[in-house]
Amino acid sequence: MSNSKRYIQLARRISKIETSYLPSVNQSGNYTSKEQDDLRAYLLLIHAEIESFFEEVSEEKVKLAFKKWKISRTKSNVLLSLASFSTNTWSENELEDRINKSLTLYIQKLKKNHGIKEKNILDILLPVGIELNNIDSTWLNTMTSFGQNRGEVAHSTARVQNPLDPLTLKNTVTLILNEIKLIDETIKKIN
Repeated sequence: MSNSKRYIQLARRISKIETSYLPSVNQSGNYTSKEQDDLRAYLLLIHAEIESFFEEVSEEKVKLAFKKWKISRTKSNVLLSLASFSTNTWSENELEDRINKSLTLYIQKLKKNHGIKEKNILDILLPVGIELNNIDSTWLNTMTSFGQNRGEVAHSTARVQNPLDPLTLKNTVTLILNEIKLIDETIKKIN
């Protein structure tokens, strides 16, 4: 199965960021201040692109499911999942109002999302209909570590940060992107 246009955009953008900011591996492991700044920029930009990807594909999926349901009233696993994860108290009487409220609450939650750690990923993907057992737990741990690294870079001065290694970062991003590709394929299949 082919991937979504949004995944292809993500992969291209990551490649461009890599070309722009990832220095060549230095055998000594010593990098200039500018190279360390470029590594930090690489980490921050990759994180932002991944976060945006998950938010956008998930929002698009639920909106499309709602649109199709409004037209045909056919069963939708996406809307069923969305409603089951909703914190709505179901004060609305009409089914369409309840589903619309679940959609609104989910989109509001997406807009308040600030991260790609395990909790963030699960809060985004499970309501769309992805089963937890379809998400690699090792990958989720990698996402949490990557998110923590990003937090350290974003919220502290370079003086107190551990130096970053371009090869480790590149390998981590490759691993992350490979799993995102599989998740993207799964999202495309959900009705």
